[in-house]
Amino acid sequence: MAKIDPNFDLVKAVIESAEKGNPQAQYQLGKMYASGDLVEMSYMEAVRWVGEAAEQGLHDAFPMMAWFYSNGFGVDQDDLKSAAWTRKGAEAGIAKAQYTLACMYRLGGAGCEQDAKQMLHWYHESAQQQYGPALHALGKVMATGELVAEDKIGAYQWLSLAIISGSEKAKESLKSLSSRMSKQERETAQSILAQAAPHLENIQQTEH
Repeated sequence: MAKIDPNFDLVKAVIESAEKGNPQAQYQLGKMYASGDLVEMSYMEAVRWVGEAAEQGLHDAFPMMAWFYSNGFGVDQDDLKSAAWTRKGAEAGIAKAQYTLACMYRLGGAGCEQDAKQMLHWYHESAQQQYGPALHALGKVMATGELVAEDKIGAYQWLSLAIISGSEKAKESLKSLSSRMSKQERETAQSILAQAAPHLENIQQTEH
């Protein structure tokens, strides 16, 4: 095991709890090893403890296991195992994992064949949780017609929601899209947004 300063009572408490099988403590200890926070950095120990938590079904541990396998940190790099852990996170309802899985289906490779239906499904699942990158991604694929039919009005709505969620990149995407839309198309999109959520009525300010 990597060296630990025994004077850190917090670390000792986390280790004791992890060794007793507490998945939250195991996950926390794994993150500490991965970052070198209060302990000597060790990806092997990080994988060990995060893996213990993941095997007990702790949802937060799934994306981190995917990250380890994707980058080869503490384990042999393995796209298939990374994809499997990402999928477990997505199916557990983790918005970031759902977004990542959607991106994998959009790009293809990394353990996933390119699949427009699966891409849209997981982007939608993530977007339903107001995850900014997913809202932005949905707007972009609809605006460009990437793997799906072009839908400028739908794209306008998703990009607007992405901006509300705090996405700065979505502002540029909406500006670009708006320049390709007719006045009637913009008014239609804004009308739908206003009916669904009145607080979005000022979103048009980002177009210019």
